[in-house]
Amino acid sequence: MNPNASTENISHEAQFTRLTSLVGDWSGTNEAGREVSVSYSLTAADTVLVETWRFHNGLEALTLYHMDGARLLATHYCPIGNQPRFVLTEKTPEGRLDFTFESATNLADLGDPHGHAFTLQPLNSDTFERYETYLDQGELNTNGVVFSRVE
Repeated sequence: MNPNASTENISHEAQFTRLTSLVGDWSGTNEAGREVSVSYSLTAADTVLVETWRFHNGLEALTLYHMDGARLLATHYCPIGNQPRFVLTEKTPEGRLDFTFESATNLADLGDPHGHAFTLQPLNSDTFERYETYLDQGELNTNGVVFSRVE
């Protein structure tokens, strides 16, 4: 992720349309060896992409992707109780989408644990990888999952 990257050359709307190809069910194994399921669906007259996470411990999380004018935003409803908002900041030549923290609700202090950034890289029509960076106790920690489409 390049913090100085310009988003002027990214068509955020085209990237939202590209993300809608994820609609369906996906499964992966996280770095701790636990299965993670995620599903994608469209709502609100196909203007919002809903990403629903299901974890081994029964918890769920949501990320809602939507346009805000010309910008693609993602709001994550995290099981830790805050809601970080991310904006698409870069699309690499390989097609990786980088989202960076913009703001959050229910976050008393920016040093409190929260999602700080994430990347999403479609590999082909049936596989993508997602890496998330969390700020926890002043340190950034990144973990990732490669997801495969569930038939």
